Amino acid sequence: MNTQTSVSWFKYSDSYLKIQKIIFEYKQYHTDKATFTNQDWEQLLSELSLLFDFTELLKARCALLSDSEIRLCSLILLGLSATDVCIVMHYTRD
Repeated sequence: MNTQTSVSWFKYSDSYLKIQKIIFEYKQYHTDKATFTNQDWEQLLSELSLLFDFTELLKARCALLSDSEIRLCSLILLGLSATDVCIVMHYTRD
């Protein structure tokens, strides 16, 4: 399965659907009550690793990446916009 097909399939996973819910609620209601928990991140990275050996490949190429940087890379892999990445990761302009 190629990367594009895998990402398309992944968009039906619980992790991806929760990401979309967080983004929708923030944009629609301007609230950040819904969050992506550490358990959610673990599930997301585990699912991506099953499809792509994602975490292992990143760590092999860039051993000094922090958990936050790995999370950022996972959202970029899923094709999220910069704005949506900021919403999911609770980044602000401050």
